[in-house]
Amino acid sequence: MIYRFGDCELDDQRYELRRGGVPCHLEPQVFEVLAYLVRHRDRVVPRTELLDQIWGSRFVTDSALASRVKAARRAVGDSGRTQGVIRTVHGRGYRFLAPVQEPAQAPARGPGAPAPPVAVPAGVAPVGREAELARLQELHGLAQAGRRQVVFVTGEAGIGKSTLVEAFAAGVEGEAGLVARGQCLEQRGAPEPYLPVFDALDRLCRADAGAVAVLSRLAPTWLVQMPALVDSGDRDDLERRALGGTRERMLREAAEALEAVAAGRPLVLLLEDLHWADPSTVDLLEWLARRPTPARLLVAGTYRPADALAGGASIAAVGADLRLRGLAAELPLGELGVAAVATVLGRDLPGAEVPEELARLVHRRTDGVPLFVVQLAQAWTDAGVLRPAEGRWELASGPAGDGGQVPDDLRRLLELQLERLAAADLAMLEAAAVAGVEFAAATAAGDGPAGVEAVEERCAALARHGRLLRATGPVAWADGTVSAGFRFDHDLHRTVLYDRIPAGRRTRLHAAVADRLERAYGPAVTGHAAELAAHLLAARDHARAVPYLQAAATQALGRSAPREAAGHLEALLAALPHLPEGPERDQAELAAQMTLGPALVAIRGFASPELEAAYTRAHELCVALDRPHELALVLHGLAAVAEFRGRYHRSEALLERILRLGIGDLAVEAHELLACSTFHQGAAARAAGYAEQGLALYDEGGDHTYLAAFGEHPAVCCHYWAALALWFLGRPDSALDHGEQARALATSHPYSLASAEVQLAYLHQYRGEAAATLRWATSALTAATEHGFPIRSAQAAILGGWAVAVTAADAAGVEQLRAGLAGYLATGAELDHPYYLGLLGEAVAATAGPAEGLVVVEEAIRMVGTARPFYYLPELHRIRGDLLARDPPSAGEAAGAYGRAMVLAAGHGARSPELRAAIRLARLPEPVRPAGA
Repeated sequence: MIYRFGDCELDDQRYELRRGGVPCHLEPQVFEVLAYLVRHRDRVVPRTELLDQIWGSRFVTDSALASRVKAARRAVGDSGRTQGVIRTVHGRGYRFLAPVQEPAQAPARGPGAPAPPVAVPAGVAPVGREAELARLQELHGLAQAGRRQVVFVTGEAGIGKSTLVEAFAAGVEGEAGLVARGQCLEQRGAPEPYLPVFDALDRLCRADAGAVAVLSRLAPTWLVQMPALVDSGDRDDLERRALGGTRERMLREAAEALEAVAAGRPLVLLLEDLHWADPSTVDLLEWLARRPTPARLLVAGTYRPADALAGGASIAAVGADLRLRGLAAELPLGELGVAAVATVLGRDLPGAEVPEELARLVHRRTDGVPLFVVQLAQAWTDAGVLRPAEGRWELASGPAGDGGQVPDDLRRLLELQLERLAAADLAMLEAAAVAGVEFAAATAAGDGPAGVEAVEERCAALARHGRLLRATGPVAWADGTVSAGFRFDHDLHRTVLYDRIPAGRRTRLHAAVADRLERAYGPAVTGHAAELAAHLLAARDHARAVPYLQAAATQALGRSAPREAAGHLEALLAALPHLPEGPERDQAELAAQMTLGPALVAIRGFASPELEAAYTRAHELCVALDRPHELALVLHGLAAVAEFRGRYHRSEALLERILRLGIGDLAVEAHELLACSTFHQGAAARAAGYAEQGLALYDEGGDHTYLAAFGEHPAVCCHYWAALALWFLGRPDSALDHGEQARALATSHPYSLASAEVQLAYLHQYRGEAAATLRWATSALTAATEHGFPIRSAQAAILGGWAVAVTAADAAGVEQLRAGLAGYLATGAELDHPYYLGLLGEAVAATAGPAEGLVVVEEAIRMVGTARPFYYLPELHRIRGDLLARDPPSAGEAAGAYGRAMVLAAGHGARSPELRAAIRLARLPEPVRPAGA
């Protein structure tokens, strides 16, 4: 549908706004807000409805919606002052005012109606699955109309899932539709994150020339992982834009990119064998299903429920939950009936009639499982038991016979078929089974072109006769080899072959496949690290497997998939005892422990004992190996753990060791964390000094990979620690200047942006400016929620809750603050806990009275205790004085609290808190002020 108003055209199928015929770039949420208001222009749309429709179950504030409306107005030439296109109806919501022209619709399709079903090419339609195929076509029609669809085709092995979805896909492609296919593979080790999705995106980019540009614009964290699709000249810019990758960012970017591609042509994303899906792929499927925005996208997946449950795969649970919520459909495939079995037999046994009694016998023996029907007919004809006689197919022992004692179990039937193969074919297929469900003939061959050609001929002959294999097209490798590609008809064929290989031969075959693939991939071998590691582990070549496991873990972290990274590292650490003792093994363990640290931070947070154990072991190895550079990185990790747990003195000591080591490329990070550590200890002057030194050392073109891996900009950090320290030192204008510089520098780094806005909220809270605190906290909460930064979300919620409570005496603010504090502590962080309790005390006092708030503030003071300095302790005593001063009989005690605040602040050199406490004391009635005050 194209809506025309003024000089604008809003095309909700192409997902595009054009003004004066020129496309305007809009953020996805801005487009959805505008489109929703246009579609519902006959009424005022409440704010709550827009929030529900655009953001769904995600928590966002009204300011996030207001910013999107502001951007929509700007895009269409409106403004908050004129409001000629979008009017704000105060207290209610928004209404679209501009006159809209709609084009006439074809009679067969009204607005939002499903498209006519795609036609399946002749000879492709699966037998006995007409109803299921029609349902897929119906869902595709809904997707074409902009209503995203997710469907799972389920059933046991051999039931015809792949045949059904491939027939449907062929029909879509026959009408110039887009189909992106991805294949999940059984991975013997830790899975490669997003394996089938990268497979599908690679094929999509090769089928649709515009897809690479879409990925570059909307999904740089994905495209950077696909170097073959990126020109060398564009790579530096792409890597810069991909900094700050998180799980949520990768999910969001993939969804937006797929939806943008689908805006041009409806897209079917087809993922097979999801019972083997890695956790990250399952996360993406759930994310795609839950997005509330319209999209011309159909996601279809196949899986075997029994295997999904037996293997503990999360797809079964996620699929059930999505179906329960009406966000996905399921097409469970059952057995074929007798008539369908007769049709299958007629297709596979041409030249003679298939009598009904034969169809009934086959149905009885196979339970109507299509794969079993085909394999049984093939086994009988191979054995000469089933043959044509007088124009009819008959069993040699008669239609009611037992078919020569053919076993009931499909696996055993396949084994019998394999035993009838020529020895050379069987040996070749065993090597292919080790290579995987899909393989290049060169993988299953020995060295030399003659061997490859022989294997190609054997595979092609089997594929021509429909035995076990089918051709998939040529495969080109980096070493110049071009080989025919094949795929097993069904994974069960490969599994039976693989399981029958004796252990010794299986080990040797895995080693041979690893050797061949290593040569084939050439310089790009690290991109296939997980595959190589699995083969080498199966070959018991632990020494060669270890570096591939390390590379696979690093790749997984680059894809923001810490669970998969940890799996590879656990396999690596388990393999190390098989290596000889010595520096080489210790170096491999050191690299693994250092990579495990960031993975554990993402999975379990800074409170994890496993995290501290990993860094502690890495520290031991650094000392033993005399590796100062790695030691500096490990010390930084240990310092971060100590800092988040509130162990400031330990953090400071560790960071000073880094500076003594003289590792230049970590100096900025060390100064930044020292600024944090000394600030929290109340040493504001030292903190400001460290922050300024960090800024002086910062080189924009330098390597700051340690923090860049988390999207944290070291100069941003230095600016905001300088801002907070300078306020305590009594320099509020300089503090605000640093805070604003931090935010300006952070705009291209999502995590740094959320951090800078949180710190601006801190700064305005210190200044007592509740309105500004709420503004920055709300902005930070939007960014942190969108990108998935739990600690920043929690901090923003705390600060925003405080602002709401103290300005409006609103208990909802207290509840938000408590929820934010719970989320903060859940991350394992402790460094600001007493400060947040002080805010909670003020919020509780504003809504429930000073006595209630006093209880919380005194708990915060006790938490700090006397064993350590804490930057906010003077303010906690000042807040205690404020609450006591509201009760006249306690005014004398309030004076004591203010005096204590002044003494502590003076000891810290904190001029602003000292001055604030002095002013409060001066305002007390004369009789209760200490002499000389």
